Amino acid sequence: MVLEKGDKMIESMFCTIIEREFEKVAGKNQSETRRAMHIGFHIATKNHDQYHIAHMYIFAPRNYVHVVVQEERIDDCGKRHVEAMKHLGYHDSCWRDSIQSYIFNNSDNLNGFQSLLDVFDWYDVITLLKEEVEYLGKLERYRFDLSHSYQSAKEKAEIESYLKINPFDKRSVWVK
Repeated sequence: MVLEKGDKMIESMFCTIIEREFEKVAGKNQSETRRAMHIGFHIATKNHDQYHIAHMYIFAPRNYVHVVVQEERIDDCGKRHVEAMKHLGYHDSCWRDSIQSYIFNNSDNLNGFQSLLDVFDWYDVITLLKEEVEYLGKLERYRFDLSHSYQSAKEKAEIESYLKINPFDKRSVWVK
């Protein structure tokens, strides 16, 4: 393969590793087992934050694969802040593009890994709670509604209220 100027070879190789590991350790058709892959990316801290991590969850209840990211940080006073979850993709093949876009767009700020369960691993294989699986379904269902201009402000507010209680907020490298 010939790389053009601006190509990100290391990032591309890492994306391939993530995709293959997901297929090997979790895989598709996990509606019964609810097995998913989690990768915690250390993000460069800003201001006086103590930690900043982006959690990427990859889960395929059937043939389609969810790719979502949620950031959390600990500020300089020790308070935990959890951002809204972003649904990057849900597709049978384009899920790989979601991972690649995220890593390419954020590569300057990704500084390492943080697993949820083991200090020395770069990813986790986890079992999602039923509520988490349902939440991913809501994210997929409502993400199109939120992006369309035909939705009224009231309808968008209702959708956002459905998504406000996120069971993934309880998952953390700091909260055990």
